[in-house]
Amino acid sequence: MRKGLSAAAVVALISAGAAACGGDDPASPQGKVSDAFQKLGKQNTISVDLGFSGTSAQIYSAMKNEDGFTQADADLLASLHLTVGGSSQKSLDLLGKSFGKDKDATKDSSAGFVLSTDGAGGKKLIEVRAVGQKVYLRADIKGLEGLDTDKSDAGDIAGFNQQYLDTLSSTPGSVGAALTGKWVSIDPTVWSAFVKSALAAQGGGTTNSATPTLDAQTQNQIVTGLRAALTKDATFTDGGSKGGADHVKVTVPAQQFAKDVATDLTPALKQIPGMKQSDLDKFQQAEGVPNKKVTADVAIKDGSIASITFDIHQLDSESTGPLPLTLGFRGSAAPISAPAGAVALNPQDVIGAITSNLHSGDGGSDDSVF
Repeated sequence: MRKGLSAAAVVALISAGAAACGGDDPASPQGKVSDAFQKLGKQNTISVDLGFSGTSAQIYSAMKNEDGFTQADADLLASLHLTVGGSSQKSLDLLGKSFGKDKDATKDSSAGFVLSTDGAGGKKLIEVRAVGQKVYLRADIKGLEGLDTDKSDAGDIAGFNQQYLDTLSSTPGSVGAALTGKWVSIDPTVWSAFVKSALAAQGGGTTNSATPTLDAQTQNQIVTGLRAALTKDATFTDGGSKGGADHVKVTVPAQQFAKDVATDLTPALKQIPGMKQSDLDKFQQAEGVPNKKVTADVAIKDGSIASITFDIHQLDSESTGPLPLTLGFRGSAAPISAPAGAVALNPQDVIGAITSNLHSGDGGSDDSVF
């Protein structure tokens, strides 16, 4: 899973950099990629689906030498998909010239993600939407048990379900709704005020409730840096046509590219609460990134980016075969909207449900919900 996340990061960085890196010749491979991102960016809503392209048998064959990796793990990875989306009343303008300059660019925007499985009885496991000033959440608690492939013990999720789910699910109101897979809404200002009040009551001081934001100068610095890294580090070559799409190969020296990108992203990462300087130092040193060239395949269909595929085998010499990870892109005019019928989930509801459950239990157990 760690290598999968590393590969996803490589693909995402190449995607962002390629979008920011326009070519002088629109007919060149680099120009085609840049133009394809610009066309995708003219959509009001964009979703990106991350998942392995291979079958469970191919995934197991490639990763069977990993310590503790099983066929059940391969089955899980083959079925899982993470879809991330964003929408705006205006076109999203992916890293275009106005990025970071329009203070109202995100005023009417929405975002969301879905973790789903397409295996037997495929379903959405977790779905989150951020619309306006609220966050909407829906989760399949029972379905999440499938994420624990180690059947040697009950597992944390299964243990929670067995001990608490039935009781808490019958709780009236928002807690019961959340635990039975219904939509609930969360107001960040309400929860922030609750946390501040709880800390003050415990003598723990206060917490900064402000949401970290990137100023226009930092945003432009990131975009300029990504553009410079791609211009200096990457080569674009024609990959021919296949499956109704034109393909472009984007090759970068992995370690140097990672260092250049880390330098550009550090000003933004420093603004994340709790970020340690030691972690930033490791990030800038590109620890664990091989000193070799790696290639991603960019598929362009109807003039727009369709997918970017990266073979994790390039990052791992222990892998016994190809293991492609793919980002699939889709654009549309349909916005990400707030779900109908969501019930407000407030801190008092959660505390009340937990307290009620503990009082109705054995009364002396050290086994709490958290």
